[in-house]
Amino acid sequence: MRLTQKQFLILTGLGSGAFALGLLLAWRSAPLATQAATPENIWEYIEEDAPLHDIDPRFVYAICMAESSLNPTASSGYANGMMQLSKVAWKEVSDEPYRMATNWHTNVNVGIDYLEHCKVFLEQHGHFSYPLLAACYHKGPYAVKNAGFQIKNLETPQNKIYQQLYAGKLDAVSVPEES
Repeated sequence: MRLTQKQFLILTGLGSGAFALGLLLAWRSAPLATQAATPENIWEYIEEDAPLHDIDPRFVYAICMAESSLNPTASSGYANGMMQLSKVAWKEVSDEPYRMATNWHTNVNVGIDYLEHCKVFLEQHGHFSYPLLAACYHKGPYAVKNAGFQIKNLETPQNKIYQQLYAGKLDAVSVPEES
């Protein structure tokens, strides 16, 4: 491939600031899983991204543990990736192709976006709480609405982590210690 003079100048410095900004924006919208999916790397990523959406990082990490035990290639047949997003939920908040669901960075990014979507839904109905947010993520926003926004009206989840989240325990799982 041959570069034009303008492309060469952009890549070699004159436009490097714009080029770097473009790369940064591309990374934010479609992060690549360049780091191994270790609990420490996953926690670090969540700890940085979740507060930008006004969501407690411990809650997001607990959802990842509940959904897949941090397995980036988990698949239930209906949902995929670390946060076990269905194609419907994915498309609700993302233009990224669903085949990216097993890329752990992308999956967590879209999962956090979906959590934010659920949080806004609950706030618009005057019923935000972390137990209801867990239920929205787990059962779907309209299942929670149909239950009158009452946790007690929803079936108790079998998953022990979700049981704790439904009870309001944001520290349902331990997060990796800072090194």
